[in-house]
Amino acid sequence: MISLFPKGTFRFFLRLMSISAGLPLLLSTPSIFAEAPRASHVSSHLAAPSDLRCTGLTEPLAVADARPEFSWKVQAASSALHAVLQSSYEIRIGTSSQRLIAGKSLLWDSGKVDSSATSTEGKAYTGPALQPQHAYAWQVRVWDEKNNTSTWSRPAHWTQAPEWEAKWIAAHATDAEAGKDPMPLLRKKISV
Repeated sequence: MISLFPKGTFRFFLRLMSISAGLPLLLSTPSIFAEAPRASHVSSHLAAPSDLRCTGLTEPLAVADARPEFSWKVQAASSALHAVLQSSYEIRIGTSSQRLIAGKSLLWDSGKVDSSATSTEGKAYTGPALQPQHAYAWQVRVWDEKNNTSTWSRPAHWTQAPEWEAKWIAAHATDAEAGKDPMPLLRKKISV
């Protein structure tokens, strides 16, 4: 708030004027003349991360990696800002978007990681084992070059691949292995 009076003198001036005019003291309680509270949060030069990907894909449905790789894009919060850099990031994972946004029941939180990289290697995930065929949500926030935090990204999702338990049906690789076993014949009789 820009003021022509030094801090606190405007209220004093108004009180003095109301007393000298014989008016009741109107400014003894907070009023519209009180100073607006100052913002304690400095906004980041970076917008919330976008284009979130898990193992290089957007919203993949069958991620086989036990420790998936995460990546995102960053951009300046305003087109007027130039040479804006990411200095750190934080990733958090949950079982649903609602819990993730609320910051409750998180499965894993990386904490602040000092890195300008916009992707992680698979070894970065150190949370509990990811369950097959379960859906997960994740989001990321970043810090700019002046250590100001962006807002959290919109949640992105992925589903772990199912565990396959099957044996291949195949012929023997060599005649020696086959011995006298005939080649398998896969057929079915039908009546018309």
